[in-house]
Amino acid sequence: MKFLNPTIKAETEASLLSKAHRQIIVTAAIETGAHASWAEKLANNTLTDTDVLGLAVQYTVSVNK
Repeated sequence: MKFLNPTIKAETEASLLSKAHRQIIVTAAIETGAHASWAEKLANNTLTDTDVLGLAVQYTVSVNK
């Protein structure tokens, strides 16, 4: 992943390392229509960084419609 802004890069990396942030993103995405299987992937530690970023984008777009 390439970032033009070092602050955004650092914040994104910190969020991806935080289990709490990952849980917030998964929960919010499920509440806005993502499949509940994402919670299972989070629980069994098979959720990738790409998955988390994708869910975060989906959540942001869904909330800001």
